[in-house]
Amino acid sequence: MALPLLQFVLWATGSLACLASAVVIRAATAALIAFVNLFKILGEACNDAVEFARGLLWWALQCALELVRDVVMSLVSSLLEALTSVVAGSLRLTVSAVAELLAMSRSALDALAEAFTLVFDGVLQVLVTIGESIWSNCWDAVEYIMEKA
Repeated sequence: MALPLLQFVLWATGSLACLASAVVIRAATAALIAFVNLFKILGEACNDAVEFARGLLWWALQCALELVRDVVMSLVSSLLEALTSVVAGSLRLTVSAVAELLAMSRSALDALAEAFTLVFDGVLQVLVTIGESIWSNCWDAVEYIMEKA
């Protein structure tokens, strides 16, 4: 009777030891996994914060570039309008002086002044188109650089 009781005690002690070691190993494994996941979550949060900052900087840069573009376009437009008014004013004065000097050819000079104004407007439109094209190419280059950066 003592032998089966001793076997039972040894079996129970071994089983409890196996159970305790299994619980300790599983708890340590779970704690290690939780610790690793904590760093993983922190890394993802840092990565998300960096992405947010990058997006915010990109948005700010786009706004700044649009503002600069608007300022430049406004300045160019104002300068072209001033230049047009000065040239048109001086053209009118010149045409008027020539018309007074050459009264015989007044109708021909009026047609010439009108043609010159049309030519000047055409040249002005070409210059504006070239300027817009250059600006568009520069803007595309900046966007390409920003995409590749």
